[in-house]
Amino acid sequence: MVWHNPVSNEKDLEMSYNFQYSNAGLYPYRGRAQYRRQGSCLRSLFVFVVVVAVLGIGGTFIARNTILAGPTTIPVSALPTLVIDSQANNGSTFTPDTTSIHIHAANTGNKIILQALNPYGIPLSLSVPISYDRSSDGSTVIIDVDSLQSSRIDVTVPAGTNLKSDTNSKNIEVDGVTGQMVLTSNSGSITVTNSTLSASSLLANNSGAINATQDTLSGPVTFNNNEGPITFKGSIDSSGVYQFLSNSGSIDVTFPRHASFHLNATVNSANSASITTDFPGLSVKNAAIHANLGRPPRAQVTFYSNGGSIKLHAQ
Repeated sequence: MVWHNPVSNEKDLEMSYNFQYSNAGLYPYRGRAQYRRQGSCLRSLFVFVVVVAVLGIGGTFIARNTILAGPTTIPVSALPTLVIDSQANNGSTFTPDTTSIHIHAANTGNKIILQALNPYGIPLSLSVPISYDRSSDGSTVIIDVDSLQSSRIDVTVPAGTNLKSDTNSKNIEVDGVTGQMVLTSNSGSITVTNSTLSASSLLANNSGAINATQDTLSGPVTFNNNEGPITFKGSIDSSGVYQFLSNSGSIDVTFPRHASFHLNATVNSANSASITTDFPGLSVKNAAIHANLGRPPRAQVTFYSNGGSIKLHAQ
């Protein structure tokens, strides 16, 4: 039996070849067009994903740094207590390193006004209410500022307001307020200016600075810092009890030259701590000062540092 090739000769082979490829040649770019359409769709999808991601990041940045929250007005009683805390770390991917809670007094009547500010001072009309807890009689207002996701919190209070604030790393700033103050921080600075600290007040820090200038101390007041410096410049009521305590940070205090107080100041000389003063009539003996200044009644003032220096100035 003999097998016959359907294309029996070279001429038939050539004709078969030409026929097959002449038909394919009717649509020579069909495959390439399909490939281009698929590639174009993939590129469009990629661009869409990138745009969505950028808008998401940008939206988060705006929400955390630019959008203003508040102002929120809270009716309060006379001499209210404001509790305002933050346990978040200072700064984030979308916020600058310097964040703060700024509390200042103004003639607001019996109202507290809250405002979350962007760090760049960009005024925007967009605002949202700030959540808070308030006692039924308006005597206490509690705010958790971490929920605001803002770098700077501005709080306007009546001149007579008790303050309690505890932060992890946010700075605490108080200006022009009279009342009991319990202000504590792990590493943020504490700054009090043009204020009167009364009742049992406490300014305490672990490593951040404590600065109190142009202030008046009235009643028991304690400044306590583990590693950071303590600076006080102001006046003291002659009936108060005041303590300035430090583990390793420095203590720098300036009192009026004619202030009346009994002073007990000591340092741990084994840790090279030292005491210096320019107050008339005071002298350092055995790394300590124990003396009366002025006429009775005298405030009771205690300085102690384990490893830092103590400086007492007269103004």
